[in-house]
Amino acid sequence: MDHVSLENCIVNQTSLAFENNINATINSKITSIKNSISGIIKAKKIETVIIDPSKVDPKATKIISIEPVDREVSVSDQNQEGE
Repeated sequence: MDHVSLENCIVNQTSLAFENNINATINSKITSIKNSISGIIKAKKIETVIIDPSKVDPKATKIISIEPVDREVSVSDQNQEGE
């Protein structure tokens, strides 16, 4: 999916999510976001943000977590969460 809009959603067990153009307002926790291409992602809580600048422009996506993000990873060498 591309150019997706989610508003006032609750998502369950979202790991390595939102690798597309997205505008999302999530009223629950997101386990991890990986290499989002562009847009705005706002959530109550985001545990991990994984960005590989060789694959996506980190400035193209605005990520907003109401509670502090637990962990930010700037490069992902493998297709595994948090690496």
